[in-house]
Amino acid sequence: MVPTPTKKPEENKTEPVKPENPTDYKKAVSLGKELSKNPDATKADVARKMFELIKDEKREVIAQAFVEGANLMHKRCDDLCI
Repeated sequence: MVPTPTKKPEENKTEPVKPENPTDYKKAVSLGKELSKNPDATKADVARKMFELIKDEKREVIAQAFVEGANLMHKRCDDLCI
């Protein structure tokens, strides 16, 4: 018997979502990275400040910005309460 090649299960690779306003997205990520340098700032505080700039984006874009700028762990977008 000849073994048949098995397919590897696809990993959870999600393509980055394109923001509707790339300028505000970049500003929010930069702001998040800058605010994260302050040892007194919590990740939630940083995310709230970022959200002010990107509140009109899709939730996937917002989640992606939080991961990049506020160093939040990415969870399934269904679990986010935005």
